[in-house]
Amino acid sequence: MPLDQDQRIALARRHAQAESDADVEATLATMEPDPAYYFYPAGRKFTGMANTRRFYEGFVKHFKPRIRDVVFHGEAVSEAGSFQEYTIALECDDGVVRRYRILGILVFGDKALAGERMYADEALFRLLAGPMWDELEPA
Repeated sequence: MPLDQDQRIALARRHAQAESDADVEATLATMEPDPAYYFYPAGRKFTGMANTRRFYEGFVKHFKPRIRDVVFHGEAVSEAGSFQEYTIALECDDGVVRRYRILGILVFGDKALAGERMYADEALFRLLAGPMWDELEPA
């Protein structure tokens, strides 16, 4: 049976909390078996649970330690997903802290999250995807 709206919202919050806690297993537990992640306007994507695991393991190990500040701007929820907008300050490879604005949409599936669509600067996505960047497919 598909999730109702309250269950979807609770799921999105569990996912966000698991990401914040750097808990890869708890994050993956919120996902459908074959998630899809899209990066716009860069026009790149990855799919599948193996790639999603790899993405979150890299997120925890390489990306999260770069985060210096996060400013949450707002959230909206529809039957399609949970929309979150924020600015993230990251320490880049050159040691400079840069701020990036991002809109992330957690896409609801029937029983869990089907993936995410993110809108931000390509420079942020290159840091976020790390070594996966060159392997991403065209979206």
